[in-house]
Amino acid sequence: MRKPLFILTLAGGAFFFGGLQAQETISPWKVEGLNAKSDIKYDLKSDEIRATNGVRVLYKPGTPEETELTADSATVNQKSGRAVASENVILRRDGAIWKSERIEYNFRSKQIISAQFRSGTMAAFIQGESIFGSRTNGVYHCL
Repeated sequence: MRKPLFILTLAGGAFFFGGLQAQETISPWKVEGLNAKSDIKYDLKSDEIRATNGVRVLYKPGTPEETELTADSATVNQKSGRAVASENVILRRDGAIWKSERIEYNFRSKQIISAQFRSGTMAAFIQGESIFGSRTNGVYHCL
């Protein structure tokens, strides 16, 4: 009687831990069109997503690292985390909102490059002609 119980316990443990391992492979990316004219294409060779006519990119939704980027068009490399978005770009992360006509952003390193931007939180608002910076080292260069 103990032998079948032991085998069931091993099988249950393998199933449970296998399920935990499978959860780690869930993609942190969610890309969706904003309207019926949105066009999203995925290139398997380059691991890039190209979207036009309105796109929303969510990175790690529901986590403290959640970041949302919306734009008329965007290209996102899922391996490197680098995104280039243009026209009506809005980037939301860490309680701040960044607006620009073009933003280059790395979802993994949190590095941002933009021209003619606006950004703000409840505590502060900034605006400038260009910005380069990284949340990792906490330094932004604005002109």
